[in-house]
Amino acid sequence: MEAFSNWFWNDWFWFPEGNTFNDTRCNDGVIYARPIDLYALPLFGIGLRLLRYPYERYIAVPLAKWLHNVPADGKHETNGQVCQVHNGTNDLPKARANGHHATGIPRRRTEKIARKTEVAILKFTETSWKCLLHTFLFTFGICILSQSSWLLDNKQSVIGYPKHELWLSLYFLYMLEGAYYISLLMTIATDVKRKDWTMELIHHVAAICLISFSYATNQTRIGSLLMTLHRVADMLLQITKLLLYANHKTMANCMFVFFVLVFLFTRLYVYPFHVLYTAIVTWSAYIAPCPWWILGNGIALGLQVLHVLWAIIILKMAFKLRKGPLNRDDRSDTEDEVEDSPSKPHMNGKTKKTD
Repeated sequence: MEAFSNWFWNDWFWFPEGNTFNDTRCNDGVIYARPIDLYALPLFGIGLRLLRYPYERYIAVPLAKWLHNVPADGKHETNGQVCQVHNGTNDLPKARANGHHATGIPRRRTEKIARKTEVAILKFTETSWKCLLHTFLFTFGICILSQSSWLLDNKQSVIGYPKHELWLSLYFLYMLEGAYYISLLMTIATDVKRKDWTMELIHHVAAICLISFSYATNQTRIGSLLMTLHRVADMLLQITKLLLYANHKTMANCMFVFFVLVFLFTRLYVYPFHVLYTAIVTWSAYIAPCPWWILGNGIALGLQVLHVLWAIIILKMAFKLRKGPLNRDDRSDTEDEVEDSPSKPHMNGKTKKTD
């Protein structure tokens, strides 16, 4: 194991010529990021995954039921009757039977409404968890960057490298950011399946690689800029979806417009012309490139391709908004198919295939 570690973390690949991992050894009371710290990353990921279960069970699901989160199909009174029956149980078959006997509504319609209710609650709980984490990570990142010298002067992300001191707050930001994507990979097969599932999977893997390797090579300054920049649009998207799932459509439409503007500004302007520019152009002006510099920037450019693809999807939704209010998440595969599909998501957190 030690031989593999020495081979993998070799100086010529990860550092510019003239620098080695020895330059980031802790000395004289100064702490630097080290590859060995990454062993804690999976533990943070497991911790977030374990935290998600009680949050959804005891906070998000009751909140979703209290909001009567039932997709309207034009018959609010009927939906409300079955919703009240369904809210009393997490057992879908029992909810169908109770709804049929208690309301006198035909069984097929009862099953349809119960399925819609269950999927709506599942989406609400998943989205509320992501919204909570995005908001926390964005706020945490802004608090750190507000005390840094490299927020307004991006050159400070490069000057003096690799001897950039690791703040304790920056360490926890990296661990929590990496843990977030690891926890998403743990649940990506059971969360609500969406049309951009493949793009999400690629994004999560790329994000984990960038977070891990930028930390191991002590590129934490530019890494903190990248991570916090991504959080602001993600946070607004989750808020928009929460409002939509809670049937506050007017507020959701307003928040969606705000999200579109922020996404286009941060992902298609700030990210390529400031963060990537610093990582590629400014870096090469001060420090000699190395193989990791080429690979890391290749992954970062790949993320920009995903940003463009997502921007296309978002703009399509924005144009639809001109014709009428936003009624659904266009990225979801279960929005329409839920009515007739024989196998559906279940409230215990496991999602069966809806194809």
